[in-house]
Amino acid sequence: KIRGYRVELGEVEHAVAAVSGVVTAAVVAKEHPEVPGQRRLAAYLVGGPGPAAVRDAVARRLPGYMVPTLWAAVDALPLTVNGKLDVAALPEPVPLATATSRPPRTEAQRLLCTVIAEVLGADVVGIDDDFFALGGDSLSALAVANRARKAGLRIRPRHLFDARTPERLAEIVSPNEAERPSLRPGRATGDGRLSAGQRQMMALHRIDGANAAYNQPSVLRLRGRLDAAALTAAWVDITARHEVLRTVYVAADDDRDTVAVVLPPDRPDPPPRWITSATVRLDELDARIHEEATRPFDLAVEPPIRVALLATAPDEHVLVVTFHHIAVDEWSWRTLLAELEQTYAARRRGVPPALPAPPVQYADFTAWQADCLAEETGGSATSASAQLGYWREALAGAPALSTLPAVRRRPASPSGRGAVTPVEIGTELTEALHRLARSHDVTTFMLLHAALAVLLARHGESSDVVVGSPVSLRLDPALEDAVGYFLNTVALRVDARPDRTVAELLAAVRAADLDAYDRPDLPFADVVAAVAPQRTPGVTPLFQVMLVCLTGDADYAVPVLEELEVEVDLGTNGTAKFDAAFSFRDSPELLGGHLEYSTDLYDEETARLFAGRFVEVLRAFAEAPDRHLGSIDVRAPADRDREHAALATATVPLPDATVAELLGERARVCPDR
Repeated sequence: KIRGYRVELGEVEHAVAAVSGVVTAAVVAKEHPEVPGQRRLAAYLVGGPGPAAVRDAVARRLPGYMVPTLWAAVDALPLTVNGKLDVAALPEPVPLATATSRPPRTEAQRLLCTVIAEVLGADVVGIDDDFFALGGDSLSALAVANRARKAGLRIRPRHLFDARTPERLAEIVSPNEAERPSLRPGRATGDGRLSAGQRQMMALHRIDGANAAYNQPSVLRLRGRLDAAALTAAWVDITARHEVLRTVYVAADDDRDTVAVVLPPDRPDPPPRWITSATVRLDELDARIHEEATRPFDLAVEPPIRVALLATAPDEHVLVVTFHHIAVDEWSWRTLLAELEQTYAARRRGVPPALPAPPVQYADFTAWQADCLAEETGGSATSASAQLGYWREALAGAPALSTLPAVRRRPASPSGRGAVTPVEIGTELTEALHRLARSHDVTTFMLLHAALAVLLARHGESSDVVVGSPVSLRLDPALEDAVGYFLNTVALRVDARPDRTVAELLAAVRAADLDAYDRPDLPFADVVAAVAPQRTPGVTPLFQVMLVCLTGDADYAVPVLEELEVEVDLGTNGTAKFDAAFSFRDSPELLGGHLEYSTDLYDEETARLFAGRFVEVLRAFAEAPDRHLGSIDVRAPADRDREHAALATATVPLPDATVAELLGERARVCPDR
């Protein structure tokens, strides 16, 4: 994997060797010397016009993440006695900027090149390099903006979409004090405060009671020689490192507020009660996994993590790790798996892990978030008052419902039960959609947002559509690898009226989404209170359908555990927080997704139809971006099959009359038609 993308080295090698003049070439993946776990592509050339020219040619054929960043010209490729490439004998390659890109000339350009290289994991970035061609997206644009602010440059995510290269960025940004205060580690541990997102989650917990709606399960299937004691000790080590994983949430004396109480670290022997093990039969395994994934947490007395090791044979185990969402987000899983690798390896050797202390604890973020939203930040665009004013205006008069038609009456008190059906896009359509996104300067998420807006507008009473989406609050570099709940929800509004073209809708979605990315801090509950939409029992306010699109392999990462083959399954907990939630994972070769739906409202057949119709909208976008939205046929193949079946079996009584007589009768009945 390179920057989270799966890369076939042979494909890159073939592209390098195909450049005119190159006699032969080899491409290998090399570990980054300063960033453990990060790999870089290195290319070795025999013959050819030189590394810079070859890189330029390869960049025209392959996406940015597949273009090698390390290069070396050699007289011949070293071979082993068996005739294979002798990787150990290869010389050390050197970083190479884009062949046509110039080095920075000003301090602002230098800072921007450095920040972009750090965020994207690139070795060298020149002032002419395109941020999105290097693998950037909306999330990494947010990271670049916040790192640049820390370095003293005022920049917003939308600037990266508009300017794209460090040279053009440097022309539109200006030196300015950081808009957000600095995060100061260590000053808030033990003060008992909850973050805004945690307060909202606890409010739902009090209203709905303990349930599995916010359980985050993952399943690791382990084959080989497992050291169960070392695995138990490794998880104890991990929770000892991260306070948020051993925090309980206790009602304060006035029974209205909640206080976060950090429990002392457990000892691995005997195992703490949140770590269990059992031997199960294969025919019982799925039921046991489901039981572990769906058992509610009592957040007032137990830590928000549960680990169950299920043995089906001496060398076959299943590890079910379930978190409550109040303690982790999806990106935390990447950090936790990396730590599991190191702690398990150390405990197998019988020694404590030698990991450096985490740079921040979640309590540091909680205090920093409060500072960011304080009114003392005055007239800055990130202050609570400024963000509140924007959201109040942007969502004024928004429709009460933006959802898909239900097949069952909506209950006043939703059960929270849900199910999942796949959204099958396929590799060919994925490639077409990526081309469309690049040609219109939008991200894949923006493209999906536009398609969902069309789907909801076509099924609803208005073309004015609001969808919800999570946004990351890892707005300080120190939070990039932190463990915790760093998410907020934003409501994205756009008008998918029929007379707009696909291209016009994409432009409108781009503007709406970038405005939201500029204002991610304000808690969603505060936005709802300020907008004060019409409330209906059992209906989430402002939006009812969620859209998520993740890039890379954050929660698909597979740990490397000694003497074990590991497969990771993302567990489901049989719940639904909204009417429907479309979730996608974007990779260069495949845009995959699924639809999570409320079984209170929809059955499986209807959910499959909606998933198919979503794909049909995407297909229409890719085929003709200049077409009007009103001309898009949203019917999926399943719709047409059902219509054909109904027509094939239909019997209609026919009158005993000629066509001319029937037309004459209609003309007399409707003379004005």
